[in-house]
Amino acid sequence: MSKFIEIEGSTKELFDDLISKADLFPKVRIKLLGSSKQKEIFKVVKANEIVKYLTENDVVVIINDEIFDQLEDDQQMLVAEESIAGISYNHDKDKLEIRTPDVKTFSGILRKYSYEKYNVVQESIKTLYDVKNNKGEESSEPQTV
Repeated sequence: MSKFIEIEGSTKELFDDLISKADLFPKVRIKLLGSSKQKEIFKVVKANEIVKYLTENDVVVIINDEIFDQLEDDQQMLVAEESIAGISYNHDKDKLEIRTPDVKTFSGILRKYSYEKYNVVQESIKTLYDVKNNKGEESSEPQTV
């Protein structure tokens, strides 16, 4: 018995609609599968060359269909959007890109300080690193007299 199932019906329609709005098709072909054994609500997998050759799919999105189906409609929309948010096509490089989420912290920190405050701190840290790196580059440049 297979660990994966084909996703059909309203869930497939939801994902197809989001993929269409994300302007990924036809450059990026995404296959939606379900697995009730999966511990995460979704997993995004870039297809290797063999899988791409056999299926003509570039990316496989695997959702835990058993859990997904129990979510409210707005929760399903959030999970579906989150699952494809990291998938993009770089037209300049003619390349599929799958990015990791840009927010990675503990839920307790977000509850205590709010996302807005967390985001300001992260941007401040990024700016400080950028300034530090730019100073390092400037000091390594030869001085002109």
